[in-house]
Amino acid sequence: MKRRLALFHPGVVLALTLLCSAAYCLFNGPCSLLSADRQAYRWFSHDDYAAAARRFTDPNWRATALFRQGDFEQAAAIWAGADTPEGTFNHGNALLLQGL
Repeated sequence: MKRRLALFHPGVVLALTLLCSAAYCLFNGPCSLLSADRQAYRWFSHDDYAAAARRFTDPNWRATALFRQGDFEQAAAIWAGADTPEGTFNHGNALLLQGL
């Protein structure tokens, strides 16, 4: 009976493939293994607020990215329906920076 090298076992190959894919995503840009909001946060943390705003699905984060890029009108529109003290505060700041 021949012995197979354990490294070529299908489960090991799959695990190594997934591990390498995850490592590539973490260090080299957008990746389908990350959720849209996690991808957007990576852009946000690298100060690319326009790219982040396009990718965020969470409205509060999207408004924050728009605010940071200077699009106060769109940010204010998103925060207009805020039902939290932070959202109301952010809405007021966005209106203030528009000169309203």
